[in-house]
Amino acid sequence: MFRDRIVPRLEAVALAGLGALAAYVVGRYFWVAWETLAYPYHLEWMEGGVLETAVRLREGQSIYPEPSIDYVGYLYTPLYFVVTAVSTMFFGETLFAARIVSFVAVLATAALLYRFARREGAPVRWAVFAAVLLFASYEFSGRWLHLARVDSLFVLLLFASLYALRFWESQRGAVACAVLMWLAFLTKQSAVIALFPVGLAVLIADRRRGLIVGGVFAALVAVTVLVLWQMTDGWFWYYAVEVPGGHALMPDYWVGFWQWDVWRVAAMVGVILPALGLLIGEGGFRALFYPAMFLGALAVSYSSRLHSGGAENVVMPTFTAAALLAPIALYIIEDKLGAGERERLGTSPVAIALMVLVAFQLVASLYSLGEVIPGPEEYARGERLMAHLEAVDGEVLLPDHRFLQRTAGQKSYGLGMAARDVLRVPPGPDRGRDALEASVAEAFASQRFREVILSDGGFLGEFLRPYYCYRRPFSHGPTPVTGWRLEPQWLWVPRTPDTVMGRGAQAHECLEAYQRRQ
Repeated sequence: MFRDRIVPRLEAVALAGLGALAAYVVGRYFWVAWETLAYPYHLEWMEGGVLETAVRLREGQSIYPEPSIDYVGYLYTPLYFVVTAVSTMFFGETLFAARIVSFVAVLATAALLYRFARREGAPVRWAVFAAVLLFASYEFSGRWLHLARVDSLFVLLLFASLYALRFWESQRGAVACAVLMWLAFLTKQSAVIALFPVGLAVLIADRRRGLIVGGVFAALVAVTVLVLWQMTDGWFWYYAVEVPGGHALMPDYWVGFWQWDVWRVAAMVGVILPALGLLIGEGGFRALFYPAMFLGALAVSYSSRLHSGGAENVVMPTFTAAALLAPIALYIIEDKLGAGERERLGTSPVAIALMVLVAFQLVASLYSLGEVIPGPEEYARGERLMAHLEAVDGEVLLPDHRFLQRTAGQKSYGLGMAARDVLRVPPGPDRGRDALEASVAEAFASQRFREVILSDGGFLGEFLRPYYCYRRPFSHGPTPVTGWRLEPQWLWVPRTPDTVMGRGAQAHECLEAYQRRQ
């Protein structure tokens, strides 16, 4: 009687509980998006520079010029900036216009993952969790999903190309797949790393189709690089290849990637690995495709995490691959191991155990809303910063909070992380770093700026000190909720008789206080 009446109900109860938890996780993410998409200040410190790049593109200016204090380009291919430039035509020059591109990309990716799982035969109850696990990765991936950054659009196009590679088997489908792969590359050039293993899998399984996909993709990439090289006098290649190739590796992440990043989805990986083993045993293209897909996602995340400057956002391809593979793995394991139990018991203890595992993963993904939604104090700090910028009679350099100057009616100078990327190229002749250093030195020597407001005491200090005097701490400006938590902290003014001779003791005291903080 227990077996006939109670045991079959356990699965229904487990599924209902898991569904309620999933709805809570997804609802929290949508609430965060609702509260932050239109936030007028930086959720992450590079957002303003990304918006500035899109606006620059819309105005017909190059986004890959010779580096200078006026503008330094980012190390990305241009598609996200093109899409965001179009978005600004509808939503204005706002961070919302850039974030909405990422948010729509996240929604499209969730729908794509659901469709992906369904095409592999996963029942609705498992396929839905492909989308749920994507939203649950918000905290794990650095709170990045709907930021004004390239990553969410990149993930969408990457997995759209993988979907095409898996299911579009005609020659026309092969060409369309290559185009999607090219669009992923146009969003972030590291797509090549993620796609290489699956490209080999297709070539092994279907030589003709593999050659079409690889040939069309390679041709599109080659033409794109040549055109951008010509249009930018070679500076596109400098930003996209030379600068990232010169950055140092981070030894901590040889092991740290697995210990700090992949470990966050250990419950899902624990399901995925045995399922991949079962798939390999089946043979056929599917047995090659999914291990290659997971390997490619790991490879692109790992290689990016190892380089200095690689934050949690670079792990998004791995988390998205896990979100896709986990429901497929759950279906495979349940089908292989639980079918006999379902016939005997009317339910599957394996399925119940897998639901508990998914619930554990969802609970592990929870986060504090107070940490990700800026409160009234952050709005007030932002308003004080904008009021200060509007009141200054002259130009202000605010290098780590790009675009806010433009909002305040002043010129925005494109430095921030883009300038750091160029300035930390290894010692030796480098045309970009030399040009940037000369431009920054000239601007400070001529005391172009009425004020310089720094967030990082060491950044630009060697150029600044001979010509500017540290005035006082600067307490205005909100703190980002993710990424490098930079906020305006130090106010510098030009060295003049008024700032040095007239108030020499104060200037000297402030300078000593600044130096002690280094």
